[in-house]
Amino acid sequence: MLQSISTLLFIGTTFLQPLRMNNVVAASQRDHMMIDYSHVNISAIRKIISDVNHGAAKTHHQNMEPKEKRCYVCVTYAQTIDGCIGISTENDPETGSSSNLLLSSPESFLLTHALRANFDAVLVGGNTLTADNPRLNNRLWKNHDIKLDDSNESKLKQPIPVILDSNLRHIISMVESKQIIKCAMSHEFIIICCHESAYHQWHNKIEEYCSLHNVSIKFQVCDSCEGKNRLELKQLLQSLGENHGIESVMVEGGASVISSFLSQHADLVDCVCVTICPRFVGRKGLNALQSASIHECAGNVMLEFESSKWFQLGQDSIFLAS
Repeated sequence: MLQSISTLLFIGTTFLQPLRMNNVVAASQRDHMMIDYSHVNISAIRKIISDVNHGAAKTHHQNMEPKEKRCYVCVTYAQTIDGCIGISTENDPETGSSSNLLLSSPESFLLTHALRANFDAVLVGGNTLTADNPRLNNRLWKNHDIKLDDSNESKLKQPIPVILDSNLRHIISMVESKQIIKCAMSHEFIIICCHESAYHQWHNKIEEYCSLHNVSIKFQVCDSCEGKNRLELKQLLQSLGENHGIESVMVEGGASVISSFLSQHADLVDCVCVTICPRFVGRKGLNALQSASIHECAGNVMLEFESSKWFQLGQDSIFLAS
């Protein structure tokens, strides 16, 4: 359903407000912008969260063999009408990107925080970590109420950040450039998933750096996909449950991670929540699904859902499916 998702989402957003041209704003700048939440459709956000939680409960009650059990997974991200989540770099058009574009409306931005508050972990790839250096926390949502005071972040329910960095090259680049890993600063600990060889080569250096900055990390060593340099995702999800007590994971990005999960949707993904923003990027855009290979995994040309719903949040449309 790679092309189908973009086409379907285009149709679903044609009723939105008149077209206008906006300057590109990096997602990292959002916390410095004045955001008015006084007219947010809280009931719609509650309904989305309720549907997602219902799916989680349903999945956990399935009669799965112990060796097959894994975390409940929801893939969620924001894209333009033409399916883009960022800007491609010239050197690596498939996986590289600039800082993610500021796509979501204030309402759907609040939804992201509400979703984070309802998952045990939030997962991103190493490229997203270095490109955006996100905090991956919930700063706005508490018991279905709006919370805007950053001083109260510690009182909000927080997911555990999980970083996929198979060779640890992204983490090491941040360590060597002495960058602060923001998600490690704003959580009790983060989990870094990598290959065994990378762990033995780099873990001492990474742990020493994190110790100097008084942050805590845990490593999860994973196998590689056969013939590929990527981590074996099903084993990874099982390990997160067995070794870290994680029962639900919110997969946020970037494009390579989204594509990898949806390419194995039958085995890995329970829910998809896509925010569609009334904007176009064009040929320089980084498509969320351009490296996905659904037909190679399932023998189908499309990813099909058993059920789906549309919600309106501000200017954005929310596509929720399972």
